[in-house]
Amino acid sequence: MDHWTTRPLLRLPSCVANSDKVPRSHCMVAVEYANDMKAAGAAEHIVSPTWFGHVFRIAPELSHIAIASGKENFGRCTVCGDLECALRAARQRGDAQMLADKKQERLDHLRLERADKLAYYGHRKLAQDKAATSISCIIDKMDGNKNRCPSFARNPKKAHEELKEAMTLHVVGLIFHQHQGDVPHLFPAAPHLAGDSNLNCECFVRAARHQYGQTGMLPTLHVQLDNASDNKSRWVIAFFGWMVKKGYVKEVRLSMMTVGHTHEDIDAVFRRVSEYWSRQRYVLTPYSFLQYLGTAIPGSMVHPLVTYVHDFKAFFSDSVYDSVEGITEARVFIIKERPDGAIAFWYKPNAAHKHLYPAQKDEHGQPIKTTVNGEESYVVCPDGIEVFNTREGPAGDPPIAQFARDTNDSSKIRFDPEASSANVKKIIEALPERFSAADIAQWDLFFDNYPATVDDIPAEDIDILSGDWLPKCSMRMPDAAGAARQQLVAGNTTNSASIAMCTSQAIYAECIRYINPISGTGASR
Repeated sequence: MDHWTTRPLLRLPSCVANSDKVPRSHCMVAVEYANDMKAAGAAEHIVSPTWFGHVFRIAPELSHIAIASGKENFGRCTVCGDLECALRAARQRGDAQMLADKKQERLDHLRLERADKLAYYGHRKLAQDKAATSISCIIDKMDGNKNRCPSFARNPKKAHEELKEAMTLHVVGLIFHQHQGDVPHLFPAAPHLAGDSNLNCECFVRAARHQYGQTGMLPTLHVQLDNASDNKSRWVIAFFGWMVKKGYVKEVRLSMMTVGHTHEDIDAVFRRVSEYWSRQRYVLTPYSFLQYLGTAIPGSMVHPLVTYVHDFKAFFSDSVYDSVEGITEARVFIIKERPDGAIAFWYKPNAAHKHLYPAQKDEHGQPIKTTVNGEESYVVCPDGIEVFNTREGPAGDPPIAQFARDTNDSSKIRFDPEASSANVKKIIEALPERFSAADIAQWDLFFDNYPATVDDIPAEDIDILSGDWLPKCSMRMPDAAGAARQQLVAGNTTNSASIAMCTSQAIYAECIRYINPISGTGASR
């Protein structure tokens, strides 16, 4: 094949260099290539998008590249957006140097994003090993127009405004990765519940009890979360620190990807649910919502409707500090118990960063530096940052959270059953041909049984967390630090799974440089 036929992709290093995914469709890349050629005064090299796509599919030089999943319905990365605007401005001005600089910046940014994903894939692969000593899980929420009930693939004009006000049911998804196969857990949540830290922790508790209620968890727990305020909070860190304190796990690693680059396997589950609902064309009742949720993903565990959550925020409010160092800029947290019994954590800005923080400081308050493999590095503070303000941590058991509509502040009322019932009646009156008598009866039953307060929930339906709600972890942490050192000395960096199991924080900081592509020193692809 002639070289010029592969030139459109090969000349776009910001999209394909050191990567195996093109972050946009080949048509969008073809347009970018054409704009670059026009700005460079080489319009004769422009090929049609059709031929571009043909080359993309058959060129052996590009066989290692795949098109990434579409992200049109996900939050946009601010850095990517700013760089796209800068690239567009550079093309309009014909500034070749600025164009090259901004493309390099975008390449560096995409490499960081890719490093986060590779770190997640490494932990997931570890958990799927037959002799695994770690658990990997990912948690996310499905929110959007498809979560409204009733909903239609295309809203009828007769009830267009009323359908905009239809009630919204959260769907929290969680996947445990294990040797026996990945197990998706789906939690539909009642509309009066806020999609906050309490809901995320509640769903994790229920999934963990269902999955590990008899056997207990393995020593290391890796949790992948969205980089959002309901996940990156002192409450979530306190919750997993509480799990370590109670002995359910020995170590927890929280990881969060860059905003706008968080599309992963849990989102693929949500997409299958959304596609299934689109094929059904409409969801008329909450019971149909729950039925479709279970039918869409065979083999998944669809839990009953979540009508209450434990108030973890109130439970930890007197035990945690008002502010937490590093929580704003960090996206990796490692939580474990110190020898003195205190629960502490260490953090990193991203998975590819070579230093763990906080750094140990001298008597002048300056970070102490050392040399590792000929490079200057910070000495990791062995004490870390304490999660709780006492050695014992929180006392007692977490209470059940009161409904937001119980408060006197009307701005906190998330869901009004009476207003929602009236809105549903308007929709049924506008679309009588769509709703059968059985559908109307289901709506009447739903609102008749909807709890106005926590006290309205039957006592047998509330499972209060008291005492030990999971078996304690009896397995010891594997001592992989020595094996990791031997592999590093021997130059064997292909076994990233073994290196990722290091328990020593200093060795972990050293090893992460070798298993992530951002360092440029790991095994080449």
